[in-house]
Amino acid sequence: MTGTARFDGGIRQVAPPLGPQDLTPLEPQCTMVQFASRLSDDDMRLLADFLAGYPDVGLRVYGSYDRSITDLDFLRFFPRLRKFSVDAIYELADLKGIGHLSPELEKLVIGRTRSKSFSLRTLTRFPHLRELYLEGHQKDIDAIGRLTSLEDLTLRSITLSDLSALLLLTRLVSLDVKLGGTRELGLLPGIGRLEYVELWMIRGLTDVSPLATVPTLTGFHLQALKNVTRLPSFEAPTRFEAPPCSR
Repeated sequence: MTGTARFDGGIRQVAPPLGPQDLTPLEPQCTMVQFASRLSDDDMRLLADFLAGYPDVGLRVYGSYDRSITDLDFLRFFPRLRKFSVDAIYELADLKGIGHLSPELEKLVIGRTRSKSFSLRTLTRFPHLRELYLEGHQKDIDAIGRLTSLEDLTLRSITLSDLSALLLLTRLVSLDVKLGGTRELGLLPGIGRLEYVELWMIRGLTDVSPLATVPTLTGFHLQALKNVTRLPSFEAPTRFEAPPCSR
């Protein structure tokens, strides 16, 4: 019996063992292929060869509810991937397998795992990375500063004493900080050429006045910041329409 491919919301879901239906041409709106159970090495090779024909489509591995995915060594079969996501795999032993990905990687998502002790230094392998999402992982967080091609960065459940680790990201245009305890935003105006900032449920954050001094900012979103009671005054209020601060 072969797995059954499903397509939903731009994502094709595949499962082992792969069958012909898993490798039919992707729908034009498909942006990602994903699986939640480890494929055999032969199926990994088949999927890698298939995805090579869709360089703009990413690969996501998640869940591993059957505990079949404990490492990322299978990425050795995907040296041409440009977009990769790993999320909610609690049995993951390490992130070393990411080193098999191409230095030309453009997008990387590292979501929730049980261990938060994985070093981020391996990310410096990807100098062309344009989009990065990190949840809970902050060991050697300064390594992010070497990813100078980054344009979009999301930090979730990560606490930084300040934003100094981001000062070298001269191309950054979008920054999301969600959860965590980063309270000091004073360096925000010196980061890249930010056009959009999102701040969501940050414990202890009281002052968002640095937003008003980011010269390139065209929009922001504030949500669930219970200690922020007022917005700063903006010198050029017509520059954008700011949504109300919600709690």
